Amino acid sequence: MSVMEASPIITLLPENMARKGVIFVSGEAGPECTRCKLRRVCIENLKPGHVYRVVRARRMTHKCPIYGTVRVVEVEEAEFEVAVEPRLAMPGAIIKYRPIRCPFKLCPHYRSCSPEFIRGEIRVKILEVRGPLECPRGLRLRLVLVRAVD
Repeated sequence: MSVMEASPIITLLPENMARKGVIFVSGEAGPECTRCKLRRVCIENLKPGHVYRVVRARRMTHKCPIYGTVRVVEVEEAEFEVAVEPRLAMPGAIIKYRPIRCPFKLCPHYRSCSPEFIRGEIRVKILEVRGPLECPRGLRLRLVLVRAVD
């Protein structure tokens, strides 16, 4: 964040995700959303493909045709760490990031290689290169701090 912090974004999330610290990637609206009176706050406040972190869950809930019950939450765009090939690890670079599928779920770097909140490919900007990772598979990887971009 800069000196002037951005104010949180109000949106709606399924009950199981409406907890402080939860990180998620915003998706596209479903066909059920087109006539929903909550569409503006639920879907239209977020940028598809961007990564958000819940900073506060409020008490108010609403009914949703897709998720059942959704809760009002405050979110912010999130920076997060991922592992990339060394050739991609350049500050300022914008890359297409796809999680590295790895069978070593107990590896200390598993979450950086396979972030659970990223399902497919997203565009990210590399903000900072944090250093090399020791990979038990022998892959050459660098840990980088990123933010999703359009």
